[in-house]
Amino acid sequence: IIGMQFGSLLSGAIITETLFSWDGLGLLLVNSIQMRDYPITQACIFVIAISYVLVNLFTEILYKIVDPRMRDISVCFFWAIGVTIKLFSNFDSNQMIFDEILIQPNFSSWLGRDDYGRDIFHRLVDGFLNSFEIIIIVTFISSFFGVAIGVISGYFGGKLDQFLRYITTLFMAFP
Repeated sequence: IIGMQFGSLLSGAIITETLFSWDGLGLLLVNSIQMRDYPITQACIFVIAISYVLVNLFTEILYKIVDPRMRDISVCFFWAIGVTIKLFSNFDSNQMIFDEILIQPNFSSWLGRDDYGRDIFHRLVDGFLNSFEIIIIVTFISSFFGVAIGVISGYFGGKLDQFLRYITTLFMAFP
C-alpha cells in the first residue's frame, strides 16, 4: 500500500511545497516550469520518475520476500553474489591508489577507478549490501510501528481510532 501511495505522495509534495513555500523538489519543479527553465524541469521530473520506479521496485522485492508464492530467486541471487564477493575478496573498497586515478575498466578493476583511485565495482557491491541492510532494518521498524498503531486503533476504536487515522493521514500528506 505504501508503494502504491508513493506517487500521490510525490504529487502532494509538489502542492504542499508550493503552497507553503518550502524549499524542496516540488517547489523547484514549479519554479522551473514558471521560469521556463527546461533543463531543471527535466532533471526534476527525472528524479521524481526514478524515485517512483525505485520505490515500486522495492515494493515488488519486498512483496516477493513476504509472500512465499511470489518468491523469485533474483533478490536472493543478487544478495548472495554480493556477500560472496565481499567474503572472498580481500579488496577494501575505500582503499585509495593514487597511481590508478580514473583508469579505464580492466581485468583487475572491472568498472575502473574513480577520481580518488578507489575501485568502482567493489564500492558498488558495498553500496548494494549497505542498501540491502538498510532496507531490511527500515522495513522491520516501519512494520513494527504500523502493526502497533493498527492494533491499538483496532482494539480501542472510537475517537482514538479517528485520531490515529488522522495522524497517519497527516504523515502521508506531508513529504
